[in-house]
Amino acid sequence: MLLSCRILENAQGVNAFDYVEAARLTEGDTPSVYFQLVDITKDAPVGRRFIPATGATLQITLAHINDAKQVVRTATQPFAQDPSIWKFDILTSDVLRGTVTLRLKLTEGSRVTKGMRKAAILVHPSE
Repeated sequence: MLLSCRILENAQGVNAFDYVEAARLTEGDTPSVYFQLVDITKDAPVGRRFIPATGATLQITLAHINDAKQVVRTATQPFAQDPSIWKFDILTSDVLRGTVTLRLKLTEGSRVTKGMRKAAILVHPSE
């Protein structure tokens, strides 16, 4: 398995969302970012949604060019009917700018799987 994710927009439920290349934000925005876990070795080049084991946890690192300003969050599963969908919040205290990569750390019991999604978030400067 090769873990990655698809970014979602307008996520209202398990069958009500749009896929986008990247979440687009302006500095200071505080959105929830929704995404769907995928195994990119399946159904290439798109990837097949990945359902983690019950009780799994997912740590997200928002990484960009300035290593000192990385943000770490624990993602949650907003829709019990589809455990492949996760979300995390961006806070006003998060200093994000430019292109942000998501590093994923999925823990399923004693099994840890790491993955990433390059250019998952694009943060534009505030005017």
